[in-house]
Amino acid sequence: MRGDQYQLETIPETKEIQEGKGKYNQHLKQNSKQEPVQLLKQNGVHEPGVVARYDVEDPETQCGMGSCKPEGLQSCASMKLFVFFFSIMSIFTQSNTVYLSSQITSVEKQFKLSSTYSGTLLSCNEIGQLSVVLLISHFGHNGHIPRILAGLSILYSISMITTAIPYFVAPYELPTDPEIFNTTEPSDSRYCSAINSTLEETGENSFTSNAGIMWALYIIGASIAVQGLGKAPKRSLTITYVDNNISDRTKTGVYLGTTVAASILGPSFAILIGSAMSSLPVDLSDTKLLPTDPRWVGCWWLGFVAFGLIGTFVSIPVLFFPKRLAEAAPVPKNEHEKNVDADKEPSSILGVLKHLPMSLLRVFRKPVYVFTLISICFINFSVTGIIFFGPKYLQTQFYLPAWKANLIHGSSHIVTAVIGTFTGGWITSKFKMGRLKCLKFLLLVTSLSCLCTVATIFTGCRDQSVVGLDTNLVIQTIETDKPCYCDQKEFFPVCSEAQQTYLNPCVAECWNKTDTSYGDCKQLNGGSVQIGICDIDCHLMFYLFLLFSLSQGLLGTQGIMPNLLVIVRSVDERDKSMAVGVMVFVTSLLGWLPAPIVYGAVLDGTCRLWENTLGGEKGSCQMYFLEDLRYRFLGLESCLKFVSFLIFILVFFICRRQERKADLKTQASNTKM
Repeated sequence: MRGDQYQLETIPETKEIQEGKGKYNQHLKQNSKQEPVQLLKQNGVHEPGVVARYDVEDPETQCGMGSCKPEGLQSCASMKLFVFFFSIMSIFTQSNTVYLSSQITSVEKQFKLSSTYSGTLLSCNEIGQLSVVLLISHFGHNGHIPRILAGLSILYSISMITTAIPYFVAPYELPTDPEIFNTTEPSDSRYCSAINSTLEETGENSFTSNAGIMWALYIIGASIAVQGLGKAPKRSLTITYVDNNISDRTKTGVYLGTTVAASILGPSFAILIGSAMSSLPVDLSDTKLLPTDPRWVGCWWLGFVAFGLIGTFVSIPVLFFPKRLAEAAPVPKNEHEKNVDADKEPSSILGVLKHLPMSLLRVFRKPVYVFTLISICFINFSVTGIIFFGPKYLQTQFYLPAWKANLIHGSSHIVTAVIGTFTGGWITSKFKMGRLKCLKFLLLVTSLSCLCTVATIFTGCRDQSVVGLDTNLVIQTIETDKPCYCDQKEFFPVCSEAQQTYLNPCVAECWNKTDTSYGDCKQLNGGSVQIGICDIDCHLMFYLFLLFSLSQGLLGTQGIMPNLLVIVRSVDERDKSMAVGVMVFVTSLLGWLPAPIVYGAVLDGTCRLWENTLGGEKGSCQMYFLEDLRYRFLGLESCLKFVSFLIFILVFFICRRQERKADLKTQASNTKM
């Protein structure tokens, strides 16, 4: 007999069983306030003579840990609940590098980093993942998958908290400005003074020394590497657990689509949280600086602490799910013994070394799998730029404050990620797509996504002229009764009433300062300037960019589930977990690991003005050439997607040839019979 949630067996009620049930109910009466219960209550009706399979036959299908496996908890042993709790866990434990990417501007400013250095930090996540993903994928499928996933997620969450250590050890303080400054007693060197003296800026941090910077980078890099280790087995083990524990495997796409949507929703949610953190001062002080101020540093560390604490809490329920679900289709005893013998792991080191290469060899002998994997590498490499540096690109290209760029980037990616991934999973399940149909679908969405990405190259703002930076803009020579002493080299842009940007108030020869403006500027005939770069009319281009960006994201995420199904359907049943593990390893090694460094170098290559550190070395980039940034950044993404499209065409023809050979072989076999 098969229940809605349990695998049941009907056994005769012998005298011993009846006596045992009587003693059990009597024990409950004497030691608790509970009513006597029978061994199973299904849909509110007790069924005598029926016992749950997990109570009699297989403890591995029971919810709980150790000897603590209460009967009331067993109703939770279902795939729907596992997917639900695992998805919640994924939202909060799949956000590390993306949250850091939303805080790139603040981290670069505090620690004086170039985009290449920050890209290296983001790549540390892949280093941790690469170190264990193959071993866990190969051996983990025989272990208790829910506990492995939950345990590593808790480790991941703890390392999120340690990422914030550099701030607690050496707090960073924002400058505090009085409301009005006297012209004869200036507080900084950004505007004119009649006294030729070296002035120190209020709130200067001694932690910006080279030794302090390297110390902070080591802590952040090590923490991110541990986070990569913690999330290494998620994809491979989750696919194996879901596919092996449902009776109808045509529903695999729906369940996996939900988990993948959640794993994408997590980074998008992280960017939204990053938006809120970017609008808070790094020291949580009551500063008068605005987020548009060039000196602003957001509260980057607080998000790591919040995600770490919440991630630890939501990982706990997954610990209690069983090793196997009773709702799965029963495996015949002889088939079960065959699989156990085939997957039995050797205990010696030599045996392990022999077994792993054989599994790898079987996987890499599948041409559809290999070329699909190569195509996925190009896709992952292409989208890494917009995922990790997307908020910074919006902030730079369209002159947005960090909090607004994070809000727009995060909210738009939540919509496309959830709708696109779930739609892709639903389509593959609804139309029962095999490999060939999945590849046709991939060709369609990849080509359209590539076209939308190409269109974004032509949507952006123009470069602004900056007096004091552009050599073609001549500063007027004005005779005054007193000389102007100030720093003309510091990047502290201000905007005049005529919408002309100046490198700093000193270039405009301003003599006094209020909260958000500088006044009595001799270059402006006594006019004033506002802090920040001038706004330009770029709204139409911004909306067009959002339209094309959302379209390419929606189309691209629809291909995630068909890609996964082509991967797992192209290898032997026993190699599914290994195939996904190899996919994670190779895409991390050739995609996610080098891509942040490459895209960071692309950003640095379009830098217009560098900040100098205390040691005289280049720090963070303060201003970019926008047209060069647009063509190089989005052009690289477009080229990579086009290469991926060409490889999918090759995979399609290989797969079609294999399908035709299989059909001919089947027809010949039927003819002989």
